[in-house]
Amino acid sequence: MTSLVETLKNLRSIRKMAHYSCNVNVMRSGNEDELTTVSSEELVPGDVIEVPENTNMPCDLILLTGSCIVNESMLTGESIPVIKNSLPFINDIYDVDADSKYTLYGGTKVI
Repeated sequence: MTSLVETLKNLRSIRKMAHYSCNVNVMRSGNEDELTTVSSEELVPGDVIEVPENTNMPCDLILLTGSCIVNESMLTGESIPVIKNSLPFINDIYDVDADSKYTLYGGTKVI
């Protein structure tokens, strides 16, 4: 019974993360000079956003510049925050598995 209750609790938590939204500053192609605040529900592939501090990531992102510290404990179970660095500009194609150290995953907490 305890296992069933815990499983239901985890499913509700995952469902809640899937419906998470927040406001983000986004720079879209054609308007590279200014940041516009939009809801994370309006993000589309190719948008460049400013990573918000002290918040949960609204979606999966590739870190293009800078670095950040994220808490991925809800995904990986690790209790230690992870440092993510920017994607190096090389001529390789982005690979989800090989380039995970440059990826910020939705639902993780940015510290």
